[in-house]
Amino acid sequence: MARRREADWTQRQAERREEDADKQFARQLRRNLGSPARTLFIGLIALLLCVDVYYRMNPVAPHIDIPEADLNPIGKQVAWSTVEQWLGDGQLGGEARVVSWDGGDAATVGDGQDAETAIVHTFAVSTDLGWWRVEQTVRADGLTPLGSPAVEPIPMDEAATPDSTPAWDGELGTLQATETLDRLADQWARALMGDDDDALTVLMNDDPRATYTALHLGDVDSTSVERLAYLDKGRVNRNKGTSDRAAMRVSVSLKPVAQDAQGARFTYDLLVADPDGTPRVLAWGAPGTGDTLAEHANRSGMRED
Repeated sequence: MARRREADWTQRQAERREEDADKQFARQLRRNLGSPARTLFIGLIALLLCVDVYYRMNPVAPHIDIPEADLNPIGKQVAWSTVEQWLGDGQLGGEARVVSWDGGDAATVGDGQDAETAIVHTFAVSTDLGWWRVEQTVRADGLTPLGSPAVEPIPMDEAATPDSTPAWDGELGTLQATETLDRLADQWARALMGDDDDALTVLMNDDPRATYTALHLGDVDSTSVERLAYLDKGRVNRNKGTSDRAAMRVSVSLKPVAQDAQGARFTYDLLVADPDGTPRVLAWGAPGTGDTLAEHANRSGMRED
């Protein structure tokens, strides 16, 4: 009986020592962790370190937002029609065509006492006398042109020649010509120079309501891509010097309209989207303007729903 009591006492002592060891471990754990605030702070530090490691291993590609221009501002159609009628009178020579609408800016007109707000619309015009920048002012009602167009020549300096470098201020890197880009340039040239407005509209793949007007100049004899470059706009990969926007200089020769005559020749800058994938033309204008062209700026109008 005494032995049993001794064994029970020994077991209780062992259990007490085990309980004391657990309490000591719990106390030591609390001392190591500190207060709940300290525990939360340590957890946040660990989380931030994990996020930093993740983004270092998975860098985000740089992206430059492309400003969206108002492509159908007040008075655009009236200004365009006024300029075309004015050109039809031979004011800038023969074969005059509006090539692109380059934007509209608000201006204050009047004698200072009866001033009013108007919109000055700018167009790029190609004629047999060269390229011109033509501005036509329209009243804020969008219906009344003010005066006749103002013009100035667009200089074709070294920056606008096919072999010069650099060709555009916004050049990011050289782009190699491909069969796909050559074919796109040829399709665009034939649609622009031809007589089918719908063909050009379909090619541009713009808003379903948008319309484009062909130049009705004749049949294309040949098209050549003179220069290509990635532009510092759109989705840019600076490590590779590439982007999803490119400038393309294209020369277009037309078939002669008479025997022994020489066909007309034109040169344009094109703004191209997705040059390394499925490229498409976004806009076109005079040589040297490739990096400044606004997307879909060549719309001639918008159909009403």
